[in-house]
Amino acid sequence: VEDHNIIGGLGGAVCEYTASHCPCRVVSIGVEDHFGRSGNCDDLFRLCKIMPENIVECVLAVLDKK
Repeated sequence: VEDHNIIGGLGGAVCEYTASHCPCRVVSIGVEDHFGRSGNCDDLFRLCKIMPENIVECVLAVLDKK
C-alpha cells in the first residue's frame, strides 16, 4: 500500500524483486493513474480508496480468489 502512483512506485520495485527471487502474486494498492488533486490526507486517501477499510476489502478479495 502506498500513498503514491502505483505505476513506477514501490509496488513496481516489489514486483521486480519477487519476479526474479520468489515468483508470487503481488497486488498494488495506491493512487491509480489519473490527474492528481490537492486536499487534506483523509479526503485524498478516501478519494483514492486507500483507507484501512479499503485495504481490508482488497486483502479479503485476494484471499477469496486463492
